[in-house]
Amino acid sequence: MNQTENQEQRAAMLGEIILSSRKVESFLHKLCGSTEVTGIHALTELLGSKLPDELKRKLHYIATVRNHAAHEDTFEISAEDFAGYKRTVEETLNGLQAVFPEKTSAENPTDNSKNHTAADLAVERELFKRISGRLSLLGYLPAVGNVYTAYLLLYTTLKQGYLLLLTMVYACSAVLAVKGCTAADRVDRGLIYVAAAAFLIAYICTVILCFKQPLKHISRGWGLLPGFNIIYLPVRWLCDLEWIKFTVALFGLAAIAGAGFLMYKQLYIYAAYAAAVSWVLSATAAFIWGNKCEEE
Repeated sequence: MNQTENQEQRAAMLGEIILSSRKVESFLHKLCGSTEVTGIHALTELLGSKLPDELKRKLHYIATVRNHAAHEDTFEISAEDFAGYKRTVEETLNGLQAVFPEKTSAENPTDNSKNHTAADLAVERELFKRISGRLSLLGYLPAVGNVYTAYLLLYTTLKQGYLLLLTMVYACSAVLAVKGCTAADRVDRGLIYVAAAAFLIAYICTVILCFKQPLKHISRGWGLLPGFNIIYLPVRWLCDLEWIKFTVALFGLAAIAGAGFLMYKQLYIYAAYAAAVSWVLSATAAFIWGNKCEEE
């Protein structure tokens, strides 16, 4: 087996480990009736005496393997151990179903019909979470911490990038239409056709969004108005924006920019204060929103 095949096999194992552990965690959430507590370890402790000791050991084992697989670059597992892990997951789900039959009668937790796409998405989420967690460590460092606040600003701003993209398509269609109608020698029909196509695409997409994600206290019907429904896009973006995270990141970057300006003006004391503010904000953001590398 060559190196490429080994990497593919390792990625497949990693994906199945993460996906199966999420199935177990989701199942525990349903049993606990709580969405605030996260992590198999914590959920197992929450159920406490309701679980047999053997089932607790299996749950802790699944959580431990999952953590190693998700957060260790050098993680390796043999085919035999991987088979044992899958067997443990199946036994655990069956055990939970046996202990809580009244809560699991309508579900079949041992259904393993998951496609590769779901596994790949799970791996991608875990890898992104790991990268984000490591990036958050920069927030604790003076000056360098602004890299993390810049990341937070971009993340919160572009989290719903499709809304900004549709807004740009709307704006571009208007610009093209104006240019097509005000050409020097004659009307440029080509530009007008392109503008009309862009406008139609943006309009249809916005109508779908209006009906799928309506704004509170506003009728969905107004989203059918051509051109006017562009208002939905920035309003939707503003409603979904993580304002606290966005504000902290924005003030952190503004503080470091102000420190640079004050340095240019030779106001060194005030520049030091501004730099200190930016560092405090980046450290605060890292402490509050930095992803932890282990389940709690």
